[in-house]
Amino acid sequence: MTVYANNREIAAKKSSNKSVVSMPDVCLSPPPPPVGPIPLPYPLTALSSDTNKGCKTVLILGKQVMRKNSSEYKKSTGDEPATKSLGMGVVSHEITGPLKFSAYSTDVFAEGGNVCRLLDLTGANNNNTVNTTVSLGKFLAVSAERTSCEALHQQNTGDRERLGKVDTTQIEKYVQTATTTHFKLDLNGVSYFGKSRSREIPQKYDNGYTKPLTGTSSERRGGQGEGYLPKESDICGGGKHTYSNTQSNVTPDTAHTESRILEELWASREFRDAASMVAMGGGPKPRVTMAIDWPKPRDPDDVNSPCEDCRRLICAASSCIDVVICDAKRGKETEGQSYCDK
Repeated sequence: MTVYANNREIAAKKSSNKSVVSMPDVCLSPPPPPVGPIPLPYPLTALSSDTNKGCKTVLILGKQVMRKNSSEYKKSTGDEPATKSLGMGVVSHEITGPLKFSAYSTDVFAEGGNVCRLLDLTGANNNNTVNTTVSLGKFLAVSAERTSCEALHQQNTGDRERLGKVDTTQIEKYVQTATTTHFKLDLNGVSYFGKSRSREIPQKYDNGYTKPLTGTSSERRGGQGEGYLPKESDICGGGKHTYSNTQSNVTPDTAHTESRILEELWASREFRDAASMVAMGGGPKPRVTMAIDWPKPRDPDDVNSPCEDCRRLICAASSCIDVVICDAKRGKETEGQSYCDK
């Protein structure tokens, strides 16, 4: 039995959830003085079966449910080589410390506390990872049968149907983009799956991609007007793409689904390291497959294509990321680079 809060599975002792490859857990590690110790990053894993300090009266399958500021996965593993004699984690001064949630449902409670959910922000080794699990935490590890273009497009269609957003005659209600993505990291061999939804959808469907793609309120154009200064993307080392949208003409918290996916991936240490290896000639580009479902009415030949803003980012990112666009109408994959030749 699975129980949900805001379309996310509630974290509980019997939920079989896990936090994998949580990085960087930087710990002081051998060799000992005078050579060391040296700070090294470790990938951590924590399991819901190690739930501790959960609810006593609210249970799922007879086991504890996790809630805000009290529950934890009592241990994380992967940093044992750091040893206890050398200072351990540079922030928490621990190794194998607990995983704690730093995000939770805002309106679902258990025993007076907000419930924690799968994909909420976490920090492992007693927050020594400083919440850097957030980026890949928004993606699910999946089996191969869920990663084809057909499967990704089915996710988009299914979400629209569940939300009742299939009436293309009501343009105002339908103007929203759905993008589902798949990628695999050679570093850990895990295949991942994630979604991004724009405009109205984030209010009604779980959506982790809400980091603004324009400047912050402290970066207004000299205090004049509502616009914000254009923001440069850090993807592939930066200097390749600057967002042209400002808060005055696009809602930055909910627009440009493909850009949000790429930015969230780049914010992940694991993904960024894999892409950075390309520049050093150390491996193939990470491959990201995207199924895009544009709002109707739009040119039928274009409903699976990125918008012009996202296309420019995809082109800029092509130096270190292999972006593939699923074309549902033609039943094929299109290399992202082809969009850069237009």
